[in-house]
Amino acid sequence: MDGCCPPTSHGPATSFTGELKGEYQTWTLDGKEVQVYVTGSKDAEKTVVFFPDIFGIKHGRVCANADFLAERGLHVLVPDTHFGDPVPFEAWGPNFMEYFGPWL
Repeated sequence: MDGCCPPTSHGPATSFTGELKGEYQTWTLDGKEVQVYVTGSKDAEKTVVFFPDIFGIKHGRVCANADFLAERGLHVLVPDTHFGDPVPFEAWGPNFMEYFGPWL
């Protein structure tokens, strides 16, 4: 097995290179600043809190997927649950567990 995922999985999501439709905002929650990707109409009937994977909100397709949901009428919030300390995307590969274990 190469990395952490089975051979039949999709593997790592490559970084999205298109244009995002939402915006990154800084919110203060319980005295801590957290970055949140916000997309979709605030007037939407429903809001979705979309949690990122271990690579955070600025790698892969997390925010592009949030935009996809927003295009379908939802207000979407993607908080940086890692507070700026995601697993480095460049760690993906055969030595992935060397990065992942200490990060946990």
